[in-house]
Amino acid sequence: MNSVRTSLLFLSLLLLGRLVVLAQPTPTLPPLPKAQSPVESFRRLLEATPAERAVMLQDRTEAQREVITAKISEYAILPPPVREWRLKATELRWYLMPLIQKEPGQRGVLLEMIPDGDRELVEARLKQWDSLPLREREEMLDSQIALGYLARPAKIPVRVDGGRNDPRLRKLEISVENWKRLPPEKQKAITSQFNSFFTLSASEKQKTIALFTGNEQARLQQTVRSFEGMSESTRRQCIDAMQRIAQMSGEERYTFLKNVERWNSISEGERRQWRTLVAKVPPLPPGFVPSVAR
Repeated sequence: MNSVRTSLLFLSLLLLGRLVVLAQPTPTLPPLPKAQSPVESFRRLLEATPAERAVMLQDRTEAQREVITAKISEYAILPPPVREWRLKATELRWYLMPLIQKEPGQRGVLLEMIPDGDRELVEARLKQWDSLPLREREEMLDSQIALGYLARPAKIPVRVDGGRNDPRLRKLEISVENWKRLPPEKQKAITSQFNSFFTLSASEKQKTIALFTGNEQARLQQTVRSFEGMSESTRRQCIDAMQRIAQMSGEERYTFLKNVERWNSISEGERRQWRTLVAKVPPLPPGFVPSVAR
């Protein structure tokens, strides 16, 4: 009997101890620390005085200081909107790279560590990334062009400097002004005549080209070669595009020229990836540009 009483008493005390433990409030875990991108440190270097910068870089090697100083000089001459856009794009890429390589269910901790002001921007890009087929995502992980596009915060601010001395822009501006001075009826007639030119026989085309001077003939022949293999609908699209260029501002035309230059420098595979991204991952709206007030 005593052994039974002893066992019951032991069990009662054990149960009471368990209940006391369960009744204790569950300790609250501290929030995860927010990740700080290297861009934040670079921003502080940009904002520092030369003396402050020297102190901040005193632990770096001479070679490292030269590289960092050159990069600071590169960013310092940019207009503030362009500079901040580039910094934000670099920061967004730093946040995105480890996340796009994980499945959606595995990103929770990494997303929580992103500062609140940037998380919505990152989540918007992740949603667009996840909507792409797996094969396309795997190919784009090795493409700097594709990753650069994915990390664009929004439409890049137009630089109003730098383009005014570009001879290509001056030449384009002259052509645009000459075209805009023509009455709408004349513009329409020229467009119609241009399309009709490609319905002529080879000999008739040569007779028409012969009416122009030497330099004009060379430019016309180059234009003809560019349009010769196109269908009528494709030529019309090109002409419509040229009319849209005429309606752009000077800064927008300069940006267009730079984009053409960039397009011509990339491979066909990168162009295909770019087309896919533009079609399936549209630029984020201006409302997604984070505030960077300091």
